[in-house]
Parts: sequence; structure tokens; C-alpha cells
Amino acid sequence: MDTTTRVPIANKPMFENLKVLHVMDLKNLKELCVGELPHGSLGNLRSLVVHTCWNLLNPLLPSNLLKRLQNLKTLAIQGVTCAEYVFGSEDFGQEQIELEKLRLWGLEQLENIWRDPTGYAIIRNLRCLEVSRCDKLKYVFTYDVSQCLLQLEKLNVNWCGCLEMIIGPGDGTVKKIVLPKLRIFNFFGLPQLTSFYIGNDEIECPSLEALTAFQCPQFPTSTYNFHSRNRVKIVTG
Repeated sequence: MDTTTRVPIANKPMFENLKVLHVMDLKNLKELCVGELPHGSLGNLRSLVVHTCWNLLNPLLPSNLLKRLQNLKTLAIQGVTCAEYVFGSEDFGQEQIELEKLRLWGLEQLENIWRDPTGYAIIRNLRCLEVSRCDKLKYVFTYDVSQCLLQLEKLNVNWCGCLEMIIGPGDGTVKKIVLPKLRIFNFFGLPQLTSFYIGNDEIECPSLEALTAFQCPQFPTSTYNFHSRNRVKIVTG
């Protein structure tokens, strides 16, 4: 989509009825959107999948596109080898985004999912986050981002060889990390994972039901008290 070379007639919305968009195997694609989309464009999009588009640039989803995706529920990005981060640093103000499920797989150069500071409206409704085979990622999100994950229920982190912690340092003063609705932690193949948060062992997950950690030899599952109202099932190996 490019509104800089051809201005839409009378600012007519683009793809206003589209609900599902899969962008796959476009090896030379560098950007999904150039220029400002007219209001109402992609307003009904529910699912966006980007697969094997190696040369997409930073950020993968710029603000001029994201702010039109107010009804987006599912976002999956796989096999993008050039981008270092997914979301840019722009503030979306009062814009509300309904994203519930985010899946990132095989992003070889990814160093940060969110480039701080970011528009936290992106993740206020996020329920499921899956990150796999992102070998340059050292943490999943910062402390500041974690404060917005009030709806997160499931977190899967797999085969990220450099990941050292789940929650990285942020700009604010750390008081307490609380993930009130998180029910399931799944960790697989994280040889460098040593903690949830550096220098802080207090993390409250009052809804936690299960924690699985396989091939995470440095992760001390037995030392954490999640303050859960449930009896937490912990499986390691």
C-alpha cells in the first residue's frame, strides 16, 4: 500500500471490509505501507500473517499502519531476517488496538520486540504471546511494557539461544512485577535464561496454574514464589 505515489480518491478507505490478510513469500518486499492510509482503511482486519518476507525493514509494523488496525486480534510474523524490532517508538495517544494474540517465529536479527518508548496501546488486550527462534533476543519485554500486560494469560518462549531473562530493565523504578491473569508459562530450549528479572525475584502471578521449563539449565524454578491462589504445576527437564 502506497499513498505517496497515488492519493486515494477523496480519501476513500482502502480495504475497509478486509478481515484476513496473509503476506507470504515476497522476498523483495521492504515495507507493508508507505504514507498515511485514509481513515477507515483496514478497519475490519482481524488477522495479519507475514511469512517469509526476508527483507522487511524496521519497524515491521510502523505507526502509520498500526493505528488503522484497531480491530486486529491476531498478528503472526515468521521468517523475517532483516528487522531488529517489530513495533516502533511512536505514541498512539488515545488510539485503541484490540490485539489479543502475537506470534513471532524465526526473526534472526530481532533484538527488541518493542523499541522504547512505545505506544503501549498495542498490548493492553494481549492474551497470548509466543516467541520462538529469535536468537538475538536477550529479553522478551521491558519492565515498563510488563506493566501493561494486564490481560496476558499465556506466555510461550522457545529456542531463543541468547535470552537471559524474561523481563528486561526499563526506564521506570521497579516496585513490583504483577501479571494478574497469567495462567501458563512455557519455556523450552533457553540455555542462557537465568531469571525473570535481573536483581528482582518478586513476581506475582495470582492466576498461575502451570510452569513448564525444558532445557533451561540455568533457570531456578524452585526459588520463585508466584503468590498464586492456585497450586502451581511445575514441570522441568
